[in-house]
Amino acid sequence: MILGSASLRTVRCLVLFTALAGCQTLANAPAQQMPMDAAVLQTDARSRDLYLSVIGQLIEYEKYHAALAHLEQFERLYGSTETSHRFKGDAWLALGQLSEAEREYTAVGSAAMSGYGSHGLGRVAAARDDWARALGYFEEAVRDQPTSANFLNDLGCALYRLGRVEEAEFQLQKALDLAPRNQQVSSNLDALRSDRLERLRPAGAVSGEAVP
Repeated sequence: MILGSASLRTVRCLVLFTALAGCQTLANAPAQQMPMDAAVLQTDARSRDLYLSVIGQLIEYEKYHAALAHLEQFERLYGSTETSHRFKGDAWLALGQLSEAEREYTAVGSAAMSGYGSHGLGRVAAARDDWARALGYFEEAVRDQPTSANFLNDLGCALYRLGRVEEAEFQLQKALDLAPRNQQVSSNLDALRSDRLERLRPAGAVSGEAVP
């Protein structure tokens, strides 16, 4: 999330995708007739986690429609998981489908993943320009994962939007200290400080001009 806006690498899993594509024509076939590779995919936790990582990369590279298609396939093979709900929320949010995103993020409820659910709901609220509600969700997310630079960044953005500039700067600085190479956090912190300087400059003053 950036202040002032609403906001595969090559995957070596062709064998996995080929196996999954082959399963699509077998939905009505008796279980005992399914190919062995599909049966393994349905029971092998490593294959499940690998598939989720591939879907995560699709989302990272903004292939949201493809991610949603593969999430449907994933849930047909393995059932819904909290990570699949999170990824579906991310994809729907990126596509502007806020109600669908909200439903998916609400389904993320375990202690291990609750920060992601709260953070996602905060992003939905921010997209609706409800910054007070977004702030509450981002605070919950940071309580669950206090070292997440992304969560701290969005908390800082919400505080800034609500006029709590010093608190926003503090949270953004924490985020930058935790992730010094995070360009989004760095840009937000620079924008906040620049905006504050503009507000402090007397009317009529020009940049670089001494203020009497």
